[in-house]
Amino acid sequence: MRFNALGFTDLRDGRRSPDAVAQQNLPLDIAFLRRYGIGETHLRHAQLEAKRLDAFASEVLIAQEVVSAARYYLCLADTLGTPFIGAGAFLDRIDDPGAAVRRGYARLAHDPGKSVPRAKDARHDGWLMAPRGDKIGLLLLAKQYGLALPALAITTPAHFSALVRRSARTQFARDASDGLAGADPGLCAKPAVETVRSWKGAGVIAIAAALAVAAPRWTMLGLGPLFFAAIAGRLVICALGLSETRAPTAIPAGSLPLYGVIVPLYHEAEMVPSLLKHLKALDYPTSKLEIKILIEADDPATRVALEQQHLPPHFEIIIAPEGFPRAKPRALNMALALMRAELVTVYDAEDMPEPGQLRKAAARFHRAPPELACLQASLVIDSGRGGLLAKLFAIEYAALFDVFNKGVAEAGLPLALGGTSNHFRTRVLRRAGGWDAWNVAEDADIGFRLARLGYKIEMLASTTSEQAPATLPDWFKQRRRWTKGWIQTILVLALHPCRTLNDLGFVKTMALVLMSVSLVAGPLLSPFVALAMIVGLWTDGLPDPRDGLDTAAVSLWVSVLVIGLLAPVWCGCAGIRSRKLQWCWSSLLFVVPYQLLIAAAAWFGLFDLVRTPYHWHKTKHYPPAAHPSRRSRVAGAPAPETPRPVEKSMTKSPARQSQIDRLWSFGFSALKPSAWNRGSASPATRRRSATPNLKLARLAGGIFRVTRGFAGDFVGNDAGRAR
Repeated sequence: MRFNALGFTDLRDGRRSPDAVAQQNLPLDIAFLRRYGIGETHLRHAQLEAKRLDAFASEVLIAQEVVSAARYYLCLADTLGTPFIGAGAFLDRIDDPGAAVRRGYARLAHDPGKSVPRAKDARHDGWLMAPRGDKIGLLLLAKQYGLALPALAITTPAHFSALVRRSARTQFARDASDGLAGADPGLCAKPAVETVRSWKGAGVIAIAAALAVAAPRWTMLGLGPLFFAAIAGRLVICALGLSETRAPTAIPAGSLPLYGVIVPLYHEAEMVPSLLKHLKALDYPTSKLEIKILIEADDPATRVALEQQHLPPHFEIIIAPEGFPRAKPRALNMALALMRAELVTVYDAEDMPEPGQLRKAAARFHRAPPELACLQASLVIDSGRGGLLAKLFAIEYAALFDVFNKGVAEAGLPLALGGTSNHFRTRVLRRAGGWDAWNVAEDADIGFRLARLGYKIEMLASTTSEQAPATLPDWFKQRRRWTKGWIQTILVLALHPCRTLNDLGFVKTMALVLMSVSLVAGPLLSPFVALAMIVGLWTDGLPDPRDGLDTAAVSLWVSVLVIGLLAPVWCGCAGIRSRKLQWCWSSLLFVVPYQLLIAAAAWFGLFDLVRTPYHWHKTKHYPPAAHPSRRSRVAGAPAPETPRPVEKSMTKSPARQSQIDRLWSFGFSALKPSAWNRGSASPATRRRSATPNLKLARLAGGIFRVTRGFAGDFVGNDAGRAR
């Protein structure tokens, strides 16, 4: 029998019989519990489970709720002969609250009412510890060998975290709000927004607007190619994103890292039962999982709703101290500071993540290079069978997460993350400065900032169901916040162009420029340009062919407007086919009016940037059964099997196959990588030559698939509904 330095038995020899295993000594961190009435069966089971998970037996025992954390640490304190503090206590000054919580000990301040042993130097009243894992073994070994322990007291990790946050309330709130601004002001939205809101920024904008009015034709000729390139680039990226994302191969339970989940809540009392149901359904070892739920101090309803539920030991409620700005990224930074986990993800109140999502992300990170900093799961609207607004929102999300974002990740370009279900390496996220508390689109900002630091982002083959905004006012508030945040993110990049170019390189910088045109400039300017074009053509007629400048400007912008109107329809079609939203085909007729709503919300977002740049417009959420637009089935879930009518063309011979099908068959077979690498080339040469060809194959194959699919769906629309 072998032991490691902390007294944990080595059970790697799988040839040992169960009886031999049962006779082995227990790990130090649970062996002392025999004296306090914990059954031998529970202790042995925790030992074996800890070996399987490569975890500490004490954490397994607490996670399985065999013993509560309070009872375990009370027994530990009694074994060590030290006081146990279950409530109260005062801590000395703490400069870094997050680091103190993660390391699990801090100095006690003098309090005459507490029976804590006094330190010899009289500067403080000893140490307060909430030891975990190997620290417990070290303390027990020191006690076993008669080594002198420092003056200390024991408490639970949850109580220790609460004491640290209470003692360092001001510092904790300041770090969450201004951590990024203090570390690197050039990456924070607050200095950029204040610069634009100043008289200097207003002067630059006024001069640019005056030049545009004074020379409209030159302005149109200058902006036209940029808008055209943005539309064309979006279509190409969507075509690249039609390839399948393979799910990562599972890894053994012992290789799973400690995983953290952050859930920020504000006025979400009604969502608590549904939220906890889906968080508890996550398929991940609870001894390797920590879930931190953030609530605000002025939200007693959500706090009461949480306290009325049974929360397992790996859940922790954190009350955010008052501060400004009161926004989601500030709460996320607070939880990040307290996280011990190697990987961390974010879920919102209405999220319904796939149960195996954490395992898939852990498996991908396990095999990925260190440059992979983040994985984004696909977000799916679960109320897509509701009203028209819900269907349009479902189409938009399908086009974004199932098509466009996949193409961006495939091309290796900077990716604007979604606000939830993004999985990070914790150390990389801390190195990047966490979330920007002054940016209301913190998701897009952190995605671009990771790209500036040289890290990569990939899409994860997993889904999280979300709600569509229930009403048009809810949708409008959410959209104007998104636009305001995108403008803030663009300002951070634009106010230091040389630094941005140096960080990203020319290609990625130009990709961000085109993305900015598509996300912000397009919705803001397109309606007015279209109106000006229509009025001009109506009043003045077609341009004089002898005036080359006028003809070029009009032709260019007519092309931009026509392609710009058709591009969202094409991307929506791709999203519908990818997510199998057959019931949404008719909603594509309303994509153009939907773009006008987006344009209106964009202008309100621009107004908000000037008036209330850091205000967070909260989206109202409803319990799943009470959502106004929810119907009988979740969007994206497989439809019930129904008999499909046999088409006549299916019974005919291949000789009478349609011309589109023959073209598709030929194109797909020609695009197979195996068709290009035939010959006498060496295997290494074939692998090198196949890399660029594979991307071309995915691009062309995606265009073929969507085009062929559109024809089949529109011609056989009734059959599509039956599917």
